[in-house]
Amino acid sequence: MVKKYWQRLYQVYPEYQLLFRINSEYIGVANSAPIYWNGNIDNLPAGFDEAIEIIIEENKKPNTLCGMAVVISKEHLVILILFFLNVTGDGSLSHSDFWR
Repeated sequence: MVKKYWQRLYQVYPEYQLLFRINSEYIGVANSAPIYWNGNIDNLPAGFDEAIEIIIEENKKPNTLCGMAVVISKEHLVILILFFLNVTGDGSLSHSDFWR
């Protein structure tokens, strides 16, 4: 399933595929895409394969962001952990935390 849809994800939603770097060194990547969700927890995709199929195949207007993968180099993992812990002190985040 992933092979079938992965390139389409980059074609349809390139703005949701993020590449992280420090200076000229690439340290990670994050993949996400908008998806429609009716708010019922029982209707969440069962996993990665189902989510990417829904994202590419369904024509419903997306209202939710689906995070699919985050990969950070081992050497920089501590930076990411410290970022999340420093945002609120306990590691939790809200949408407004990114706009400080």
